[in-house]
Amino acid sequence: MLAKQSVKVEQANYLPKLSVQYGWQTVEGQSGFYQWQGGITLPLVFNAQKGRVKAAKKVAERTEAVQQEQLARLQGRLNQSKINFEKWQLSVSNYRQSLLPVAEEQIQAAQLAYEVGEIDYVTFIQNLDNAMQAYQAYYQALEQLLLAQIDLEYLLVTL
Repeated sequence: MLAKQSVKVEQANYLPKLSVQYGWQTVEGQSGFYQWQGGITLPLVFNAQKGRVKAAKKVAERTEAVQQEQLARLQGRLNQSKINFEKWQLSVSNYRQSLLPVAEEQIQAAQLAYEVGEIDYVTFIQNLDNAMQAYQAYYQALEQLLLAQIDLEYLLVTL
């Protein structure tokens, strides 16, 4: 945007420039002396100006290419972020629907079996540890889902 404006500024230097000046002065204590001046400046040789316009156009083209490249990179990152978010969303959903209920049943069964004396303390702790590993994996997946959501929302705002 700025580079395009620079091209317009340089192209405007091909046009003539008008100037008008007004002044009021005092000479030896007497006031009331007014001064008017007008002028026009016409460019006679355009070679240097052509070079400046051409350079400004090249800068504008490079700037546009860099912006397009950055936009394409951000678009690719956005697509990857969407895929990552969907992957973690599916994983968290899988934990909630199937793995966590099984882990909860495992905890309850271990507590009941320990209370009636079917298993000893070490087996009880091992069963609880297995169930807690499922919960720990769930919370890690949930953390990744939230991080993916933050990244996705950032990219959506950026674009």
